[in-house]
Amino acid sequence: MDEVIINNNYSLVENFADLFENDTTFEFENPSHVDFDTDIIEIEDHILLNGKPVLYESVAPLDGLTSGTIYYAIAVDYSHIKLAATKQDVIDNRPIDLTSGVASVHTLFAQYENSQESVFEVQYSDMEGGGFGCFACVEGNIAVGFSGIRKYVGSPFGPRFESGYSFNVPTQEAYDSYNELDTRRDMSILDIEKWVEQWGSLGITISYGEGYEHTGFFNRKYLPRKRDANIPDPNLTNPNNYRAIRYADVLLMAAEAHNNKSNPNPSIARDYLNLVRERAFGNSDFNVTSLSGNALNQTIFNERRLELMGEGHRFFDLVRTEQAKNFITGFQEGKHELFPIPVVEIELTGNNWEQNPGY
Repeated sequence: MDEVIINNNYSLVENFADLFENDTTFEFENPSHVDFDTDIIEIEDHILLNGKPVLYESVAPLDGLTSGTIYYAIAVDYSHIKLAATKQDVIDNRPIDLTSGVASVHTLFAQYENSQESVFEVQYSDMEGGGFGCFACVEGNIAVGFSGIRKYVGSPFGPRFESGYSFNVPTQEAYDSYNELDTRRDMSILDIEKWVEQWGSLGITISYGEGYEHTGFFNRKYLPRKRDANIPDPNLTNPNNYRAIRYADVLLMAAEAHNNKSNPNPSIARDYLNLVRERAFGNSDFNVTSLSGNALNQTIFNERRLELMGEGHRFFDLVRTEQAKNFITGFQEGKHELFPIPVVEIELTGNNWEQNPGY
């Protein structure tokens, strides 16, 4: 596993907030959205963070820009950006001087999916619709629509997200499991009341409905995003890819393996663990420096929960570490480690398969 980590092209995405956005094309027009005096481009509710690379394209490029070139975003506010030629120019707040341009349409493409952190990613598309009558016909990520915020609307716009059915909601306990300085918390779990308040302070009014077992929290990683094609049924055709294995997951696997091999090496285990934690906190202040043995194991298990929250790993981690009964209400050992086999699948074998124990 060390060779896989050392001899590969994978790395952690710099900003955790960028990990679960969809590939997005932003469109703006000149002259209505370009201010040549300030070099500011208006793009309503953009999601670009400082330093995010974007591919600029236009048949009539603005003076100062070249079509087909990668630039870097300088976020002015939630609806305005500037462009820089390099990441260092972003740090130095040195935007490109936009001098003039003819009336034309321009696009900025930002890639978020299949990033340098993606080891295995299930691809989804919103280019062909589908419906409840044929789930097999759907090319989108069905789970995303079910996780969305019910009746989510805003004025003058609904920031970032689209509506869904409000199932699979996180709990207060899950939210509180994060250190408040952990940048992953609010990027993994959306506190809807906090979200409404934050945007309200910017003059954006948001309303929403409460779904079944409403907790006030949503799985932000897999919420329906704006700017998809909205081909019917839009709740079933979300293009959000599923990040099945991320490099952060591999690092935590390696940490666990080093701490549990026949000749344990907790030092290397801590090094891999701390790579993940340093991104989460933006510094090394929260690094694990001295743990080993079972104490380090439990720290790694907990880190997997925090890093992979809402990605579908927790249940299987609890089962394989034989801790499920301690965390899942009603979990029965000898039964719930396996799911029941659908009756139709057993019938298709001529009833030659046996149902899993306990079902």
